Amino acid sequence: MRVGISRHSLYHHAQRHIGPELRQALASKILKRKGELQEMVAEESGGIVETLRALRGPLWRRFVVVAGMGDERAMCLLAARIHENLQLAAKITGELQPHTTTSVTNILLSPDFQRFRAQLLRAVLKHPAAYRDVMMTFHEAGEEVAAQIDGHASTVIDAR
Repeated sequence: MRVGISRHSLYHHAQRHIGPELRQALASKILKRKGELQEMVAEESGGIVETLRALRGPLWRRFVVVAGMGDERAMCLLAARIHENLQLAAKITGELQPHTTTSVTNILLSPDFQRFRAQLLRAVLKHPAAYRDVMMTFHEAGEEVAAQIDGHASTVIDAR
């Protein structure tokens, strides 16, 4: 009982209100659909995309039926299966590509660079002129980064 009607009631309703012609047409249509699906799935040369397409047809038809009946649970289950089918087909065909993101890494703030900077400064500490020049270079680089951060500059790599 999906929608509050017993199978017995549904059977008797169909016997009283659906004529033999309509019953025959429905039966042949259902059998034809099942036959088409089985044929396409069995045919390996069709490939994955064609098989997914063959499976998607009956899913859509069932979705329309349960939507007409108002069976929200079945609609949600079928919608999930249709979504999975479409997603897989789109991945295979390349229609669904993950979006790329841009990542900006400021090496001046990285812990590895800070360790290297400290080691370099210790090395040039014995040479006052070199120490002054290296410190000035680090200071200028820091000023440039601060200006870019404040001004929201889009320069990612600055080669001089």
